[in-house]
Amino acid sequence: MEIIRHTAKTVKTLPRDSAVQTGYFVALVSGHILAIVNGKVEDHSEGSSRRIKLVGKILPVVSRKERARLKAEIMKG
Repeated sequence: MEIIRHTAKTVKTLPRDSAVQTGYFVALVSGHILAIVNGKVEDHSEGSSRRIKLVGKILPVVSRKERARLKAEIMKG
């Protein structure tokens, strides 16, 4: 995960923030953590006025090609 700079102050304004429009993110808010996928808050707290403390971008550890190879290897048994 990589901590990113954001301009949104609350969960309600987060979908309009250009920093979270593409990719997978997590946001730490008061007493909770939520997911943002391509600019959409994926959580029951969507639209709330909870203050955002931190936003992090989820980075893949391996490439898609490597994940596909590992999956095929696992499925082969």
